[in-house]
Amino acid sequence: MSWAFVVEVVFFFNMNILYLCHRIPYPPDKGDKIRSYHHIKYLSQHHAIYLACLIDDPGDWQYVEHLRSMCRTVEVVGRKGFQEWWRIGKAFLVGQPLSLGAFFVSALQEKVNVILERESIDRIVIFSSPMAEYVKHVFSIPKIIDFVDMDSEKWRAYAQLKPFPLSLLYKTEADRLGQYELEMATTCQQSLVISQEETHVLRERSNQRVQPKVIPNGVDSEYFSLASNVQRKKSIIVFTAAMDYFPNIDGAIYFCQRILPRIHRAIPHVQFLIVGRNPVFALRRIADRIPHVQVTGTVPDVRPYLAKAMVAVAPLRIARGVQNKILEAMAMELPVVGTTSAFQGLSVTTEHGMHVADDPDEFADAVVKLLGHPELARACGLSARQFVTSHYDWSTILQEFEQILEGVTVRRYIPNEKEGLTF
Repeated sequence: MSWAFVVEVVFFFNMNILYLCHRIPYPPDKGDKIRSYHHIKYLSQHHAIYLACLIDDPGDWQYVEHLRSMCRTVEVVGRKGFQEWWRIGKAFLVGQPLSLGAFFVSALQEKVNVILERESIDRIVIFSSPMAEYVKHVFSIPKIIDFVDMDSEKWRAYAQLKPFPLSLLYKTEADRLGQYELEMATTCQQSLVISQEETHVLRERSNQRVQPKVIPNGVDSEYFSLASNVQRKKSIIVFTAAMDYFPNIDGAIYFCQRILPRIHRAIPHVQFLIVGRNPVFALRRIADRIPHVQVTGTVPDVRPYLAKAMVAVAPLRIARGVQNKILEAMAMELPVVGTTSAFQGLSVTTEHGMHVADDPDEFADAVVKLLGHPELARACGLSARQFVTSHYDWSTILQEFEQILEGVTVRRYIPNEKEGLTF
């Protein structure tokens, strides 16, 4: 073994990475937690991870020890309670994004400061824009911000669907957070987003000064795989998602009210499964009123529900980036019928087993066709799995992510009154 090879290996393993996350990245059972968990799991094989994160679900405290098995240190602070609302109110009054008030906790700032003082940190990964506030004062260490989706654009979409005064509140948050996102993109060494659509947002806001890189979501195709002896049920439609998240709630209700009645008229014995954690009262009420709708609530494993369904749906009217729920369904050999919004982060066509429909009648017709033709559904499902295993394998995606982290360097910035921060 040559000395050159030894030096190369030592360098490859010596990065100390401070990873800031707005929600504990375990268990990987919802969109943001899936992405951040796979980041940490992969990077921890080669580098020392110093994780600092928040917990918003009391049930998640039990998972801290699991993360300690992967990370050098894990610093966790809870964010629920009266203090959170006080911070949100204060942020609104001083003209800051509400998101900063929701996710900035002084106790976590203290822990982050200790890590920065005691450890020789080589890289800082900021997962979601509000977490940038914890290291806004740091300029000597390369910072990589993973916006995932541009959250400001989600708030703008909410404003279009909500009545006044919520519409005004959400638009205000979209404007404030959008400005903050731009500021963080120009002060961090590299910005990451989940899809090409998100790159356009940052490029336009920054007059092309910010050039984000796309790191899409992936899927564990070994975990999400269909057993050979599974028998699908011809009448089952499934929608898997966190059911306490507004875009998913809106999509499920929209499907039940506008699309499912059309399908039911064609296939009276149809069943619609809404599978996901913390379903709100509105969804449970729909299930009580409509016999062919089942709301499962939290389940230990979504795969059995994906395995027995014939069709998966993604009736999202608000969506950004790559939807994990779609990738998982595709990996389980399910054809997916969804809206343009749901598929915007995926370069898929009907050749890949996907069916895009925004009109309720067209959406229902596509589902009915697949339910009525099992062989067609099967062929579409096989094409879907082939597509995700070829284009959305986590190992390939995370290799590129690691290369970006290794390649960034600190750049000096100079404030410019006319153009903002430039490098």
